[in-house]
Amino acid sequence: MAPKKIESLSEFRGKRIALGPKGSGIRIAGEKVFGSVGITSDAAEFSELGGDAAFEALRKGQLDAVWTPFPPDAPMVKRALAVPNVQIFSFNNADAYTRLYPEFAKIVLPRGVLNLAADKPPQDITILGSRVRVLVRKDIRPEFVMALLFTMVKVHGHAGVAQQAGEFPNASDPEYPVLPTAVQFYKNGPSFLYNHVPVWLVPHAQRIALLLATLIPLLFLIINGEPQVYRWIIREKLRPLYRRMRQIERALRDAKTAEEIAALRQELEAIDYRTMRLNIPTRYSDSFFAFLIHVNMLRMRIAAKKVDLGS
Repeated sequence: MAPKKIESLSEFRGKRIALGPKGSGIRIAGEKVFGSVGITSDAAEFSELGGDAAFEALRKGQLDAVWTPFPPDAPMVKRALAVPNVQIFSFNNADAYTRLYPEFAKIVLPRGVLNLAADKPPQDITILGSRVRVLVRKDIRPEFVMALLFTMVKVHGHAGVAQQAGEFPNASDPEYPVLPTAVQFYKNGPSFLYNHVPVWLVPHAQRIALLLATLIPLLFLIINGEPQVYRWIIREKLRPLYRRMRQIERALRDAKTAEEIAALRQELEAIDYRTMRLNIPTRYSDSFFAFLIHVNMLRMRIAAKKVDLGS
C-alpha cells in the first residue's frame, strides 16, 4: 500500500501495479495510460492480477496500485478503500487524456458520493473511464437497433456513483458514426410500443401498425366510396332503359294510329317488366322508384294520346 498520498501518475514509477491479464482490454488501456508518463514494465512491476485477487493483494500490501474497470461503489473496491492509506487516484489532468486518447472519458466523483455520513471522498476526485461502445453492422434492421437501445437504457441508463441518469448510452462518439436510427432514439426517446409491449414483440407490432396505417385509409376510402360506386352501377343499369323510354316518347309524338299506340304501350310494359327484375338493394330504392315514376308518367301520356286519337 502507498505510504503517502500520490498526486502525480509519475509517482507510480517503481511500484507494484496490477494491470490485469496480458492481452486483455483493461491491460492495454493501463499500459497506454502509464506509458504516457514513461512508466513501462521496465520502470514498474506490472502484475497480471485482476478482479478480487488484485484487490485482495492490495489489501494485504502485496500491491501498490490496482488499475481496474470496476466502479468505485463495487463491493471489492469498497472493501479495499476501507483499508487505511488506500485511496482513489485523482487524474487532475484528465482533460489532457481525453483529448489525446478519445477512448477515455473524464468522470468526476463528487465529494461524499461514496459515503455521505463519512464524507468520502473528502473532495471531488477525477477518474478516467473507458468508453463503452456497442458496434453493429450498417445494414442491421432499425427495429433491432431500437430494441437494443431500449434494453441498454433500461439496464444501464439509471444514475450511479460514476454517472448521471441518461449519461449512458448516448449519441456522442468521437470515433465511430452513430446510426440515424440511434440518433432519432436519443432525440425522441423510445416509442409508445417499447413502453407497453415486450421488447421481443415490438418489431412485429411495428409491422402490424405500419400495415394498419396503410390499410385503414384505404378501407376508409373504400367504405366512403362504395355508395357512389354502387349508385354509378345502378345508373348504368337504368341508362339503357331511360334511353329506350326517350325513344318511345319521341315515337309517341308522331304516332297516328291506335296500332302504333298499342305497340308503344307494349314496349313500355316490357321496360317495366325488365325494371322489376333488376337486383337493386333496398338502400338504393330511391333510384328504383324514381325510374318507376317516370315509367308511370309515360304510361299516362300514352293513355292520353290514345284518347286524343279517339281509340
